[in-house]
Amino acid sequence: MCRKNDLPTEPKSPSRSRSAKEVRKVNRDKSTDPAPTQLWIECENRNWDRALLVLKGKPSDAQIAGDYGRLPLHEVCIGAAPLKIVRAILVDAPRTISTPDDFGQLPLHYAAKWGAPLDVLALLIRIYPQAQRVRDHKGRTPLHFACFCKSTTFDVIHLLLQMDGGVATIVDDEGRTPLHYAAKFEAPFDIQWALFMHHPRAVRIEDQKGCTPVQYGLDNSTFAKCLGTL
Repeated sequence: MCRKNDLPTEPKSPSRSRSAKEVRKVNRDKSTDPAPTQLWIECENRNWDRALLVLKGKPSDAQIAGDYGRLPLHEVCIGAAPLKIVRAILVDAPRTISTPDDFGQLPLHYAAKWGAPLDVLALLIRIYPQAQRVRDHKGRTPLHFACFCKSTTFDVIHLLLQMDGGVATIVDDEGRTPLHYAAKFEAPFDIQWALFMHHPRAVRIEDQKGCTPVQYGLDNSTFAKCLGTL
C-alpha cells in the first residue's frame, strides 16, 4: 500500500531551527569533524561579503571541510549565494566541485536541493557536467533532490533535463525515479510533464514498496492533468 509517508519530507535547511553556533557544537559532539574555518562559518551564516574577504586572505580554506564533510562550496549552495562568491571559491579550489560530503552529495546536489540561483546551477553543470549522474549514498541524483523540493521551479528542471535528459530515467536505491518524487510532492504541471516526456515509462515503474508515480499522484490534480493530456 502506498502511503504519504513512504517518501521523504521536503528537506529543511541546516542550522535554521537553532543558531549556527549551537548546531556546530552539537555536530562536533556527535562526530569527529574538525573545527570549521572562518570561511566555512561565514558561508554557513550567509555573510557573503565577509566570506569574500576571508577567502581573499586565506584561499586555502576553500578546500577545508566543516561539519559532515561539507566544504565551503557546499555551504554557498545551501544559502543561495550570489554567483560571484561561487566563482571565487571555484577559482581557488576548482576540485571541490567534484568532492562529495559524508553522504556522497556534491555541491550540485546541494544547489538542486536548496534552490540555488539558476546561474549558480548552470555554472556548476557547465564546469562539471558529470555531476548530474553522480548518486549519493542512497542512489539519488541532483534531479531527484530537485523533484522533492517544493520550491523548485520549472527553469531548474528544464536546465537539468536540457543538459542531460537521461537523468530522468535513473532510479535511486528505493527504486524511485524523479517522477515518483514530483508526483508525490505535487510539482507544477510543467515539471511533471517535462519529466514524463523524458521518461514516459516511469509512470509504470514500481518502487520497492510497489508504488508507481500514478499511485503517489492519486490525490494530485496536477498529475491527473498530465495523464489526461495523453
